[in-house]
Amino acid sequence: MSRWLMRTSLILAGIIALVGILVPSFPLLTTPAVAQPGLTAIFDLPAMYVPGQGWQIPPLQSGWHELWPNNCVPHVQTGYQDNGDGVVSPCDNIIEGNTGKCWHIDKVTTTYFISCVYHPQDIPMTAESDVPPEPGSPICQTWHIIQPDFCGTMHVSNWIDCNSNGVLDVCDVIYAGGQCWHIDKVNLDVTVSFNPATKTTPGTWGWLKGLFR
Repeated sequence: MSRWLMRTSLILAGIIALVGILVPSFPLLTTPAVAQPGLTAIFDLPAMYVPGQGWQIPPLQSGWHELWPNNCVPHVQTGYQDNGDGVVSPCDNIIEGNTGKCWHIDKVTTTYFISCVYHPQDIPMTAESDVPPEPGSPICQTWHIIQPDFCGTMHVSNWIDCNSNGVLDVCDVIYAGGQCWHIDKVNLDVTVSFNPATKTTPGTWGWLKGLFR
């Protein structure tokens, strides 16, 4: 019995030593950082809005900009799965990069990048509106602030249509929260969730266990 235990101990020690040698030699075998199921994020992208239809589907290799939770992280679109309506809408999927990571679109809104007219030295703000950039007044809309104070709100109390086109767009001015805000940029805004069905690279232990099957 003692010889058997000694032999078993030597075999286990050999396996542990082998793992210590192989793992540093094969960096691809380490477990990659994988988004967890249920993760929600907000992306934005300059895109074309067609009145009465919606936001046009961005071409492949478009660079989505993450607003939240990790501001300024880029996401390159290498594939797009449309739900059949021909525009960006809920239930579409964005396929990202060489990993094939899939982001399910839960909500489509509009991102407004705004700066304070009276205090231009203040930090610019990013807010989203549930209302698309269609003709009509934004007065009485409540916007959701994304940056710099996520989950805050701002109530639009007045609007100056500087280019007189009847649409809230770049160079217009709004009043909200007792401040005057200049519209610097208007983008497509999507709230997405990670699709847990995304294929990922097997981890080290899965590879090792396969050697002994």
